[in-house]
Amino acid sequence: MKLILMSIISSLVINLGSINSIFDRETVIPFEKLPAEAQKFLNKHFQGEDILSIVLDSEIADREYSVYYENGTEVKFDSRGNWESMEHEYSSLPDSVIPEAILKFVNAKHPEKKVTSISRDMTGRDKGYEVELDNLLDVKFDIQGRFMRYDD
Repeated sequence: MKLILMSIISSLVINLGSINSIFDRETVIPFEKLPAEAQKFLNKHFQGEDILSIVLDSEIADREYSVYYENGTEVKFDSRGNWESMEHEYSSLPDSVIPEAILKFVNAKHPEKKVTSISRDMTGRDKGYEVELDNLLDVKFDIQGRFMRYDD
């Protein structure tokens, strides 16, 4: 009896994993398949950079786009083409992608440092931006770009 029950449970677990993979797909897509907002953003801030690949991550209720550049930059967009996060593996992000208030803070308080990563969350309790500097210091800002705190 235990053997039959274990077989049934194992079969269910395997099938649930298969069902999940049906509804969660990553597909490489061309630039033209990105939402218009994402295309406009990339053309404005990353013009002249060579794209390595663009991946559409489709889940049951959501889509996310990840754009990978040959220079090590990664930009993630939501389903409407709004950027969610950006990071540069080897260097700093362009100043033009950093909200002005955040850039002013970084230049005033950490003049020798550059932003290597930025993410934004416009939902939930912790609305705002999280920035990582090239010395691995994490800094939190509210949605207006006002300094909140340093994070570990």
